Amino acid sequence: MVIQSLKRGFANVNKTKRMVFFAWVLNVAFGLTLALPLFDQLNDYLRTTVREDELLNGFSANWYESWKADMHGSELAQQVNYTIFGYAPFLNHTEAVLGGTVVKAAGRFFYALVVEWTFTAPDILAMLTFAYVLISTFLAGAFIGTYARDYRMSFTEFLQEGAKYFGRFFRLSLLSLLVYFVMFLWLFDWVSRGIPVWTANEPNELTPFLYYIIKNVLVLFLLALVTMCVDYAKVRIVVEDRISAMIALIAGARFAFKNFRSTFGVYLLLTLLGAGLIALYAVVEKQIPQHTYWMILLAFVLGQLYLLARMWLKASFYASQTALFQLKSGS
Repeated sequence: MVIQSLKRGFANVNKTKRMVFFAWVLNVAFGLTLALPLFDQLNDYLRTTVREDELLNGFSANWYESWKADMHGSELAQQVNYTIFGYAPFLNHTEAVLGGTVVKAAGRFFYALVVEWTFTAPDILAMLTFAYVLISTFLAGAFIGTYARDYRMSFTEFLQEGAKYFGRFFRLSLLSLLVYFVMFLWLFDWVSRGIPVWTANEPNELTPFLYYIIKNVLVLFLLALVTMCVDYAKVRIVVEDRISAMIALIAGARFAFKNFRSTFGVYLLLTLLGAGLIALYAVVEKQIPQHTYWMILLAFVLGQLYLLARMWLKASFYASQTALFQLKSGS
């Protein structure tokens, strides 16, 4: 059933190349909203120096620290750090996921807004994250709505599906945010606080390290389970035309655990495929000496090809999970 679902999912994704390309264009356009103002600031700063050619020969930590100090008034510039280079964003993203950085920030924002009736203006990174969630929510509805049909849909119908399910998927996103927030606040943070206490009398430093490794594995596993349940909740919203996000989440979790070997098998294989894409990109990108304009352009093109592959993989998640649900339910 797992292989059958993957084959059907991949076949459906290959029929929606225009939609995957559109998703890539949206992500590029979203990235440019951050990159273009930053490039403009860098260009204005470099024009007053004679270090442009020097920077082409390699990254200068001294120049970077000077630029950060001189641009202390720019919120955008202060968000830039060493983790934007090469494949470092993958490591930074993993660390943020394990620590629940975005989940906690969003959870505190909504808690203060709903419970305490106070509004704290979010920083630019938080606003961009929220905008990305909106784009992802729209695309999720469009892709699942397309893959749930037994006929080839036009691009116009693809957009209509995204608009049709946007409200329901957004409510589901808020509900899943609450689940993630509770997990980090009551479970993961409790374990993190307990490890120093539990290992205080251990003579070997390897012991607390192993505890943290086990904790991180637990975090990734439980987050994967919740994400998988949310994915099947989205599928049930579309296939069964459900209105309630709460009931859909319960139904999605019921289906995921009732057919756990198949649902987790599909999720795990696609996740491993994604990890392989990251590893391949990291290896190839490291071999490109970015010391000339043409090499920088090549690295940029490689990055965009990787991003396009990511969009194809995300669509494959939706297509394969939708196919699995239809095969299991006979719909």
